[in-house]
Amino acid sequence: MSPEPNTAALTVTRLKTFNHIRTTAAVAGPKGSVFAVASEDKVVRIMDAAKLTSTQTLKGHPRTIYGLAFSPDGKYLLTGDESARIWMWDTKTGKKIREFPRDKGHTRGIQAIAFTKDGKKFASVGQDDVIKVWNTSGGHPIATVKGMGANFYDAQFLPTGGLVTATLAEGMRIYEPKNFGIAAKFNVGSGQGCNGMAVNKTGSTAVSAGRDGKLVMWNVRSREKIVSINAHGDWVLQVAMAPNGKVAGSVSTDGNLKLWDLKTYKQIGSIANQAMIDQVIAFTGNGKYLITSDSMNALQVHEVSPTQAR
Repeated sequence: MSPEPNTAALTVTRLKTFNHIRTTAAVAGPKGSVFAVASEDKVVRIMDAAKLTSTQTLKGHPRTIYGLAFSPDGKYLLTGDESARIWMWDTKTGKKIREFPRDKGHTRGIQAIAFTKDGKKFASVGQDDVIKVWNTSGGHPIATVKGMGANFYDAQFLPTGGLVTATLAEGMRIYEPKNFGIAAKFNVGSGQGCNGMAVNKTGSTAVSAGRDGKLVMWNVRSREKIVSINAHGDWVLQVAMAPNGKVAGSVSTDGNLKLWDLKTYKQIGSIANQAMIDQVIAFTGNGKYLITSDSMNALQVHEVSPTQAR
């Protein structure tokens, strides 16, 4: 279906552009206005969108960082770089508290990281077409999921413990909680697959970011396609859901960010002149702020009205 204008539009007000922070990744904290952003200078900053300031600056990664994940309680931040290093940081002190061994880890860079809902485990997605599952407490990976040509992108754990990932093979996959065998495949039908996906808090609904320019909304529990939206004129690179699960944002290589009502499937907002590569998009945990990057990859913070809180 094609998007139609919606009178119930969101108001998105840009608060600040940080020209000195050229983004490579961003992630929102579990609550409030906290978020983390990685930049081209191999630095990660923990920031407050309400105050428009940095609270911690994390340095030391030797290569560009693309993987970021807050623990569910917000106390820890995982960072993963192109050298396949994965580090854990204390978000309050800014100190590195753990480095995960690489000898049985990824052979290529980290693309994405995701915690389980209880924070005891996490998954890392590598450019080597492999997902590794780790104990947060440290040590070698406890499970390895091989794509075998699927080309994994992004990851998120469901409340049930199952793992969702985007693929170029078909679109999305769900892996079982215990042995991580394939539980379901979601085929977008274009043959181009997806660059990313987002799942709501309850694990009932997912939205995939298609290389055919489409967003597809899925019923995760019934494994059925709900709707396909002709969203962009080029690849959709990332998609993010607001905390309340009612709004999604998508970014594309066409340089546009678009906001969508997930009940009517209509476009309700947009931001032009956004990044075409290394794009970031994240709603803060309180649903009040939207984190993006402009056409020069500079970090931008926007205020969203009405607030999209849970």
